[in-house]
Order: sequence, then structure tokens, then C-alpha cells
Amino acid sequence: MNFTKLERIQLINQFEILKVLKPDDREYYEEWIEILTNGYAIYYSDLEDWVEDEMPVDEGRFVLDVLDLYRAIENYKSHHEAKVIIEHAFGNFPGFDGNYEGHYFIFTRFLLDKQKKFQEQAQYRDKTDDFNSHWPNLDQYKRMVARWEKHGRKHEMSEAEILEILKS
Repeated sequence: MNFTKLERIQLINQFEILKVLKPDDREYYEEWIEILTNGYAIYYSDLEDWVEDEMPVDEGRFVLDVLDLYRAIENYKSHHEAKVIIEHAFGNFPGFDGNYEGHYFIFTRFLLDKQKKFQEQAQYRDKTDDFNSHWPNLDQYKRMVARWEKHGRKHEMSEAEILEILKS
């Protein structure tokens, strides 16, 4: 990672502000000010740890699709006796694996916690370790969304249609 002098000045100014706003972390920010002031480029890559790689649009769209599918499933469960669906391993949204599906997991939490979207899933927060499934689910979700698309992405589905999707 390389910075122009102007970028270094801007970062130094940001750290100067943070040093005042967060006095408990003053030494940390002063260290970064010194690194940037003196151009110790060997440490610049440490700043990259603060920022995640970009999440591609198609991955973000996929998370929205998965949550939208589960919204349709929750819609059915709220209006019907749905024991067989509730008892299915994927009858409730289990989340994404925080280790292997990190972008998906973090974006899911952003949608639910910051944007307050898909709040019908919030009831499963405790059952899912805050939507960290601890096992990869991407392949299963891809099959489920593909099957849902074959059903026209309907939000009003029958129990049979939902079970077909869940068993994908």
C-alpha cells in the first residue's frame, strides 16, 4: 500500500482528531501519526486490516435474495400451522458461516442491525449465534434461491412449495 503525501497529511489530520475524541487511545493514534509523518511505509499495510475487501454486487444481491426468500417462508409460518417447516434444518434462517462466508455474514448483520431490514429474522438471533451458522451454507442457499426462482420468487407459497425449496 502506498500513500501520496496529501493522503498521508489527510490521515494524520484524521488521527489528530481521533486522538482528541478518544483520549484513551491517544498513544495508538500518536503512533500512527509518527508512522505517517515519517513515511514508514512498511507499516502502511496494517491500515488495510481496518477495511474489508469490497463485497461484489452479486454477493450482496444474493444475501438480499436469501433474506427475501426467508421473508416469504416467515410469511407462510405466520399464517399457517407449519410444524414440518419449522422443524426442517433450514426452516429458520440459520445465517452464514462467520469464518468461511465472512462477507455474507457481516452484510447480513449490517442489514439486520444497522439498516433494520428483514426484522422478521431478528427472533432467531439467539438461536443462531447472532446469525453465525458455524458451517458453510452458501451451496444450500444457492440451490434454494434457484428453486425459489423457478417458482417465480413468490411471497405467497404453499407448504409443498416451501418444502421443495428447503430440500433443494
